[in-house]
Amino acid sequence: MSGASALGGLSQAQQANATCLSVFGIGNSADCISTFGNIAVGIGKGADATATGGLFGTAFALGTSALAETEKAVFGTSFAAGNGAEALAAGNFDFAYAGGNTSNAMAIASLSLAATQGTSGNADAGSTPADIGNVAVNLGNDGDA
Repeated sequence: MSGASALGGLSQAQQANATCLSVFGIGNSADCISTFGNIAVGIGKGADATATGGLFGTAFALGTSALAETEKAVFGTSFAAGNGAEALAAGNFDFAYAGGNTSNAMAIASLSLAATQGTSGNADAGSTPADIGNVAVNLGNDGDA
């Protein structure tokens, strides 16, 4: 076998597919991690979804390199939809939605909503888990709430 044909065979390797599902800790992978009572779903190349430490938490990452994380939350939900979008829900009954490429939403406080729709938008609701009832909504590109 010549060196050229050996290298040609290496270039035929397929790209990794990060579509994954982890339910109640079953199906954990490098891209989707959940613990008992939680669900993590990742769809897209490099998508990463984590739902850990709480109960009835969900994390949905949709898009290339999208990141959704729900941690230590009862009924917390994070949803990142867009290439490079990031959503974090870290309080009880929180919802974090980042819709748009490179958008970012963080709901840190309990009973909080952080939502952004648009490219490079940011929404941060609460700064500590002791905060309660914060809302941050951004609509439009490059905005902050």
